[in-house]
Amino acid sequence: MSLPEEADLILGRYQIRIVEPGQLYGKHRPVPNSTDEPLVEFYHLPERSRQMPWSMGILISRHRLSSLMEVTGSGPLRLLGGQSDHCLSADDLHAVVDTVLKRTQLKMVRSQMGFFRRSYA
Repeated sequence: MSLPEEADLILGRYQIRIVEPGQLYGKHRPVPNSTDEPLVEFYHLPERSRQMPWSMGILISRHRLSSLMEVTGSGPLRLLGGQSDHCLSADDLHAVVDTVLKRTQLKMVRSQMGFFRRSYA
């Protein structure tokens, strides 16, 4: 299921873009997501672009959904390495994972080695 650009989630000063398997991502979107799960991109929205929903902001991080699910509930997630000013709280991270699961209709189940994609609904 492909999501339109306008379906991206705005969370405070971040815009979150969901890149489904097969969708293109990267600068000018030349790279297909060849994984079997969604990627979640975090864009920093400067103050002036928060009122412009068509503005993508600056890409600061990209994660596999299963990686985000592994750290959900274990505290804040630093989006940009060791920089503490780009950090998502545990509650915000839970909201992101929950939204991605709802929008993609993806079934994720826990294995002994973590989460993995089961199937699309």
